Amino acid sequence: MTSTDDELVSRLQVHLSTIRKAAGWSGERLANELGITKQTVSSLETGKTQMTKMHYLAIRAVFNNEIAVSGNEDLAKIIQLFVDQPVAPKLEKMQNALKEGDEKGTQQEAATKQSAIVGATALTAALIPASSALIPALGSLAYQLAKSIKK
Repeated sequence: MTSTDDELVSRLQVHLSTIRKAAGWSGERLANELGITKQTVSSLETGKTQMTKMHYLAIRAVFNNEIAVSGNEDLAKIIQLFVDQPVAPKLEKMQNALKEGDEKGTQQEAATKQSAIVGATALTAALIPASSALIPALGSLAYQLAKSIKK
């Protein structure tokens, strides 16, 4: 895989739960659409299983079909935002650093990071028209980021 492929696969894995929820799907429905177990979907979403390019292609095909059949433009926008053209790459880097256990900073540095994440999330929300499917997805992302900060 090229580095671009690796980046796309990585971004989809990081945001899979948010994208699935934006589609209005349970983990079980995504598993059924892909022909895999619900546990495999859960493992992909939590990072216990490394997403492969085959996983990526299958998941994109399933979501692309959902967009084509249902006309779910919000889902298309979320995938474009979080996977194809992230609005806030620095937010993604900060999220990854926090996930890797970046606990070296002082409380002030943690507060600064949290402010940056909240600001980037607000910017993301402002750039996309609000909709019933998008708001919960962004809320879920903000919640996941807040949990990462607390670790």
